[in-house]
Amino acid sequence: MAALVSGTPDPSYAYPAALRIALALSLAGATLLVSRLALPPPAASAAWLWIATLGIVVAIFLPGLSPYFLFPAGAAAILLFAAARIPGGWDSAAGTIALFAAALVTLLVWSSIGASGESVMGLKLHPLFTVPFAIGLTTLVPLFTRYAMPRRLWATATTALFVAALCAAIVQGLEPAYSSTAAQRLNVIYVEDRHRALWAVDAVSPVPGEMRAIASFLPEPQRLSRAMPLAYVALAGAPRFPLPTATIASDRYVGADRSLTFVLHGSPKAAQMILVIPKSAMLKAIDLSGWHFDAPASWANEDSVALACMSRDCASATVTLTLASRRTQTLALFEHRFGLPDFAKRLAAARPPTAVQSQNGDGVVLTDEILLPALRTPHPRSGG
Repeated sequence: MAALVSGTPDPSYAYPAALRIALALSLAGATLLVSRLALPPPAASAAWLWIATLGIVVAIFLPGLSPYFLFPAGAAAILLFAAARIPGGWDSAAGTIALFAAALVTLLVWSSIGASGESVMGLKLHPLFTVPFAIGLTTLVPLFTRYAMPRRLWATATTALFVAALCAAIVQGLEPAYSSTAAQRLNVIYVEDRHRALWAVDAVSPVPGEMRAIASFLPEPQRLSRAMPLAYVALAGAPRFPLPTATIASDRYVGADRSLTFVLHGSPKAAQMILVIPKSAMLKAIDLSGWHFDAPASWANEDSVALACMSRDCASATVTLTLASRRTQTLALFEHRFGLPDFAKRLAAARPPTAVQSQNGDGVVLTDEILLPALRTPHPRSGG
């Protein structure tokens, strides 16, 4: 709801307080909602059998996470077994104390995970915040069941909590998503190929209105290539720059494989060169500047493989590919430059103060294709 009102996928990035309140209220409402679904003893049995069962399952598939289930379950087993041996069992005052103590252990373990979950990705990935607290609150349900509210009060309180959670989420959606100290990551990339020139803006959040007023960005993000992330794009006029090329220096057989050597030709401003090799080429090995790498078997499942050469001397690098395929192939070649040309200054200046460059920052990406003709089968007498 907060994202719907805000129009951004992470509405709590800068000011998360309202969404924290909304999530806490929704957890409280869910806990209260289930507090009348069973009598106290079955509720206690169910809660702790679930914790113990999840501990066993997690111990099999995710052993590193198992202590978070097994330690609380072990403490509860001791406490509840002791409470069951006294007069009145779990229904006695001592049984209530045992249930509370066992729940307290679980809450301490899981609430620490929930509190730290927000620091990982904020509240955008809200299950990291809500699920740990929900697991901890599960062990409190038997106590709420024992001291259940009258039905009418229970229904009113549950409804009020969910309504309050919804209102807090709407308030969050009305807050600014970004600020000068918690800014939106926004790089402007000028992209050019043989046919068109485009502006590409990071798809972390929608393009700010100030920038949409200058260029007509599409409403949905696009993936322009294997070497670029999702981005909002807009036309940028006619192409302006020469594109990177490659010269084939050698194309021959090495045993049953094809060994292809070519020299890259980027501009003096090139900072990085990226070569994308399609799956159909059946890449077996790469040699670059004395570095040899055999392709792992898992690459056979990829649609393509991107070889990124991340320094300025890559503009004239010599690359040798060992391929199992002898058929015609089309490789994509990318040149990346840091910084924007002068004609992009107007668009970059429209970036609001609540948005900043990140990682590689603004830049230019020029792309072209390398056509590799099919390698003819050598004559039997030619020696390969």
